[in-house]
Amino acid sequence: MNPFAMPRRFPTPSLALLAVLALAATARAAPGLDFDLTEKAASQDALAAAAQDAPVTVTLGGYLESRTQLGTSRGALYSARQRLHPELSASLSRLSLFANANLDYDPAVGAWADMVHPELDECRLLLDTEYLDVSIGKMIVRWGAGDGINPMDLFNPVDQRDPVASARSTKKRAVPMVRAVAQTPWLTLEGVFLPFAAVNGPDAAESPWESLALKSIRRAAGAGKAVFDDDTKPVGVEGGLRASVTARGWDLALLSFQGFANEPVYAAIPLDDITLYQARYPHFRAFGFNFAKGLSAGTLRGELVFKPDTVFPGVQTAAANGNGLARTDFLEGVVGMDWTFFSDLYVNAQYYFEALPQGENGAAYRAFSDGMTFKVSDKFLGNALEAGVQGMVSFSGDGLSVEAYGQYELDDHWKLTCGVQLWEGPPRSRLGQYDANDMTYLKLRYAF
Repeated sequence: MNPFAMPRRFPTPSLALLAVLALAATARAAPGLDFDLTEKAASQDALAAAAQDAPVTVTLGGYLESRTQLGTSRGALYSARQRLHPELSASLSRLSLFANANLDYDPAVGAWADMVHPELDECRLLLDTEYLDVSIGKMIVRWGAGDGINPMDLFNPVDQRDPVASARSTKKRAVPMVRAVAQTPWLTLEGVFLPFAAVNGPDAAESPWESLALKSIRRAAGAGKAVFDDDTKPVGVEGGLRASVTARGWDLALLSFQGFANEPVYAAIPLDDITLYQARYPHFRAFGFNFAKGLSAGTLRGELVFKPDTVFPGVQTAAANGNGLARTDFLEGVVGMDWTFFSDLYVNAQYYFEALPQGENGAAYRAFSDGMTFKVSDKFLGNALEAGVQGMVSFSGDGLSVEAYGQYELDDHWKLTCGVQLWEGPPRSRLGQYDANDMTYLKLRYAF
């Protein structure tokens, strides 16, 4: 599939309505199951009687939201999204279902995405037993102890329509997977299996979040100096394992992952008189360790991840292996603490680093880079108003992002959020390349 094909329009919200009705239909009663391993097996008659007596609980909810994002540097309207977000939860004995969907209308994104966008977001079925929990469906699974940056948060790709969750984190999208968690008195084992590679295509042309490197490739292709092959998504499975223990108040975990890069790297292959740029999703492995320790009014946390033989863009367009890509071992780490002072003053600071020794043909990044994420917030007016500042700062010349925000809960249903988000740094740096995307935003949400 070519992600840059002209988007199709949906003339009515009927697709989203059908999805919601289908979700509601799955809440019908089903025969009860009992996997309590501490009890002796019951007779079939007893199981049938228990199924008849087990209550089915169904809850419907969600929210309506209006959001505006207005650029302060260029005066561009980045988003004028109107969203209906229905949610459904149902349970029967040890089975439970959770699902939500989005029906978005956003006239501001018409140049690069669908203005009307119905989407089934999360939809997962959970079997909950005493020793084993199994979830299957479309979901988001976050691994790692970091708060802001998680090097082992690898299962879910970034939501390309709406990638910015805050100035220190990105928004992920749900993908199909199976998750199993086995618990013993001293050890918890977790496995995650993705039957399809969960990756993103290149960012859409004209998107505010299109990288400078991708813009350069597209300009060269438009001028006839290059060919861009972007229809190269991988075929394969992904998965990970985690083993965790709690000892003397410390939460400790070993983690492993095997799969594909969520975002493409671009191979540059010289031909006779033109360059072929090809989007690639290298297969890689990751091995990690994380810890967390609850303190009297906060949490100390950290994470260290090793990714051997990882593929990165090379320093030179035409490198020794002929495609402009480099392989090198990659080490990532984060350590930090959050603390609540008095009753509501919250402070979070985390230091992160990336160590990238030179690869076989010279990796494009520095051999070592570091920085920090932060958040400071407080609550007022009987905890109805939250105001704060958060962001990310590079100590290695990759720029910064900072966000000041306020959030006011008018009552149990209405919530108003506003803020300003800024990017600064050298034009070709990781964060500085979005300097022109400085924006103010306003969100009004009604929960039902």
